Amino acid sequence: MKSSAEELQVRPATELDSAMIFAWRNDPVTRAVSVATEEITWDDHQKWFAIVLADPDRHLLLAQLAEQRMGVVRFDRVSDQTWEISLNLAPETRGRGRGVASIKAGHRWLLNNEKRAQIIAKVRASNEVSLRAFGKAGYTEESRFDDWVQLVWRHEK
Repeated sequence: MKSSAEELQVRPATELDSAMIFAWRNDPVTRAVSVATEEITWDDHQKWFAIVLADPDRHLLLAQLAEQRMGVVRFDRVSDQTWEISLNLAPETRGRGRGVASIKAGHRWLLNNEKRAQIIAKVRASNEVSLRAFGKAGYTEESRFDDWVQLVWRHEK
């Protein structure tokens, strides 16, 4: 029997996911650990969402367990082979190991679509939960700057 973590999958986000991603983005816990901590408007979100979906150097993925949406994993191309990962879990799914499973499912998806990938994550130093999740997913600390930690995960096909 597979564990929940093994069954968690990611898929490309669609317009139908926009409202849920907007709600997750404006969640106070999410905002507290984000780069941009202010609440965003629906209009700004819709503009951002359309740009992200149309950009071939960005992948916006929904993490799902069966039909339940667990969170969003985003990859932004930094250079030819380097991608930055961003993770935001649905508030009701936090604290259940879904972060690690979502990161790993995102890795599988990216590696199926890119020849080589080095993936970096930038996490607030105070965000111990995310630091642990990325560590469990195979990331190592590369550097620290201000109140941020840069983590790295390397893989070649």
